[in-house]
Amino acid sequence: MAKWFVDRFSDDLEKLIALRSSITSSEELDKIDNTIIIIESLMSEYSYDFLLKDESTSFLLELEEDILAEFQDYLPLIDTIGGMDTIETSRGYKPIPKLSNEDIFELTYDFFKENTDRELFKVFRGMFKKRKDLLHMDRLGVEYIEPYSTFFPYYRKVHLFLKRVGGFEDLTDLAHEYGHGIQFLTNYHPNFFGENSIFSEIVSMFFELLDVDYLSRIGVFKSCAEEYQKWFLNSMITNSQFVLLDSKVVEYWRNLVRRGIKKS
Repeated sequence: MAKWFVDRFSDDLEKLIALRSSITSSEELDKIDNTIIIIESLMSEYSYDFLLKDESTSFLLELEEDILAEFQDYLPLIDTIGGMDTIETSRGYKPIPKLSNEDIFELTYDFFKENTDRELFKVFRGMFKKRKDLLHMDRLGVEYIEPYSTFFPYYRKVHLFLKRVGGFEDLTDLAHEYGHGIQFLTNYHPNFFGENSIFSEIVSMFFELLDVDYLSRIGVFKSCAEEYQKWFLNSMITNSQFVLLDSKVVEYWRNLVRRGIKKS
């Protein structure tokens, strides 16, 4: 997967690095540096490379006994949130009529045209017109990739990555990712890729749900939309169950790592 990103964006990266020396504006330099960081992250492997380093691996092994002992304190918390009610449904690949890429694009275009104001639709349409260059679907060369979008601040370009699965999700995922694009182009901040990423997700989920509602009024998608709404609600409940657990465990790991570093 990383090879595809290297092949696609290495030229952009080289041009930006060469351009840095000729830029005097601090604002422009910030945009270039942020874009370089984003491209480099795309080109890196989707794995925790630090775990492959001997010193890091040995460091984690040294902490193993502490981890196993101290994690026991969190088992009651896991049991508690695990007992919360959820709706029994899963995100399967819903049976829908076979749609071409152009069908997907047309339905998505119509959704944004009917459900956004003039300003937001203008932003969407600007991205949509450049989809041949900025929307990466069948060209990804992988069996599957989680839908993803990213923004190159210096170029003001939104790249969308979406591998079609042939189900209802092809429509909702595309609306979701274009929602990210609208945010990047109208209200970009570097923290969208960091501590504030959750707010970016909330806005895009709003577009996703609006799209589900829009599609529910089209006969062939009605039952799929209803099932999708159940899955979405279930996933929100499930994710909420892990919010407390996640915050506790993350803080635990931070403290553990700090203690481990001090020990070394």
